[in-house]
Amino acid sequence: MLVLKKVKPLMDGIITTGNRYDEVYTTGGLLDPTKSGNFKEYQEVLFTSSGAEQRGINVGDTVMVNFYNYARPVQRKDAIQGFDEQYSQQLAFSIPTIDIDNKECLNLRCNDIVFIILEMEEQQEVSSGKAYKKKKNSKIHLLN
Repeated sequence: MLVLKKVKPLMDGIITTGNRYDEVYTTGGLLDPTKSGNFKEYQEVLFTSSGAEQRGINVGDTVMVNFYNYARPVQRKDAIQGFDEQYSQQLAFSIPTIDIDNKECLNLRCNDIVFIILEMEEQQEVSSGKAYKKKKNSKIHLLN
């Protein structure tokens, strides 16, 4: 078994963390299935190519990723009603990943990066001017 420890991407390649959303709750306290388990839009750069460094993307930067470059339309067959077959179009994402030191990482290109985040603060969704924060025991805690 081959375990990668350190890599050097070619051309304009970037390797970022593969951080995912754990459990995302709506403002009403319901689990949001559209985000839970998906990759976060912001990732930390682990390895860069010389082309990425020339564009100003360096190791340790937090970047906003545009995952729609990896979206493909997919037709899904719905229930058959009468003689008409119904289909719905959805987006399927095929994001290139690589395992480095037994951790899932994203194998991206410079064109996938929207911008570099210089400063950020992660908060939960805001409703009526009040922020909700998820505690470790999966309950919602109201912040003042």
